[in-house]
Amino acid sequence: MFSPIVLDPADLATVIATTRRHLAEGTDTERRDAVAVLYGTLGLRIQEILNLRCSDVSAADATAKVATLKGGRPRVIPLDRTLLAASLEISSGRPIESPLIATRTGGKVDQRNLRRRWHAWCTEALGRAIRFHDLRHTMANHVYAKTSDIYTVQRMLGHRKIETTHLYLVSLRDIAPSMPGAD
Repeated sequence: MFSPIVLDPADLATVIATTRRHLAEGTDTERRDAVAVLYGTLGLRIQEILNLRCSDVSAADATAKVATLKGGRPRVIPLDRTLLAASLEISSGRPIESPLIATRTGGKVDQRNLRRRWHAWCTEALGRAIRFHDLRHTMANHVYAKTSDIYTVQRMLGHRKIETTHLYLVSLRDIAPSMPGAD
């Protein structure tokens, strides 16, 4: 069975610090990619990030509306001040329906390019590369560790079925029969 990598709090902090350094000191492209990685730390899939539009970010509410993939309902995620400010900065002057994470010409970013940047930064921060999607697993496990509430994790990830959320939670793998809805 596939086993995702879940970063421990120290490694996650290192990755976020490296990403924020690139956000503060990097080129326009690096800043754009840093914004994408920070959305990844909130549990968004890479394609959900690349599907974000400038209009999805609300400065008034400090949130982003995410069009969930795989048939789930759209969800609203809270943004910290840094990610909100960076999102507004990279979208400044662009049409509101254009991609938030855009190329210099305003087009969609190819996810392969974002994955390459992620692998380089991850290797820089941790000495090894992990999958971008492992940020999603990491967020799910950290939220569950803090809240013990699988339904909160389910909502944050945008899963329709609690069984899908269960697959994300490393700490629950051995107690699957006791999960709600498991038969």
